[in-house]
Amino acid sequence: MVGYFDIDDIITEEEPVSVIFQEAVNGVGIDPSSEQNYVEQVSKVELPFWLASELRRRNVVVAHAPGCFNQKTRVELPVDPAL
Repeated sequence: MVGYFDIDDIITEEEPVSVIFQEAVNGVGIDPSSEQNYVEQVSKVELPFWLASELRRRNVVVAHAPGCFNQKTRVELPVDPAL
């Protein structure tokens, strides 16, 4: 339970992540304003990080890293003298 009360950990878990569903899924209510209770295959939605990571482990979705984690940023991080 490291970081259980850490606000940074809580915010990180709620960060929206863009995902694409690899298969149709029934019984999910991602959009409360929608009358549908399913998500079609290749639907692109934003989910909280905690849900996206669990669905990715089950090979239901493909997650895309946010723009702030692009290749240019990953190359620049190790060069930063503050690290």
